[in-house]
Amino acid sequence: MTRQHGFTLLEILIVMVIVGIMASFAVLQLGNHEGEFQRNEIKRIKALVGIAREQAILEGHEYALGFWRDGYAFYELDDESDKWIPVATDKSLRERQLPASTDYSLEIEAELIVLKDEPPEKPQVYIYSSGEMTAFSLRFPLDDEGIETLDVEFDLLGRTEPLSGTR
Repeated sequence: MTRQHGFTLLEILIVMVIVGIMASFAVLQLGNHEGEFQRNEIKRIKALVGIAREQAILEGHEYALGFWRDGYAFYELDDESDKWIPVATDKSLRERQLPASTDYSLEIEAELIVLKDEPPEKPQVYIYSSGEMTAFSLRFPLDDEGIETLDVEFDLLGRTEPLSGTR
């Protein structure tokens, strides 16, 4: 009796099921990460603004926040030169660099602020020792056209609304 070489229908079906299961795991691992970086960055900014605001109140010291195209930094007023300088003593309020591909916008009092390539000499947002601060909003586009965005707004007391977006 001669035996033919090849795969049975059952063997092919088993291989197809295994490949399907592996493909579904791969898709689940990749997931939908649209906006994940932006969400994390907004959460970080919210936490850091809260820290700076609390320190300003507790220490009776003014802080500020400056944004530029690839990052942001917290500033403090130097008493000797009467200029705003980046915070160097507090590691949590250090300068933050964003990936070069990050596109975001800053609005203060409903006015779009043009972000420069370099850190600003004078920050745009002020955090006062009274607990008040400059109201501002950040908008992170989730697509190339800017139709879908992830937004966060800070009011005069540093309060924020839950993450919102245009979809």
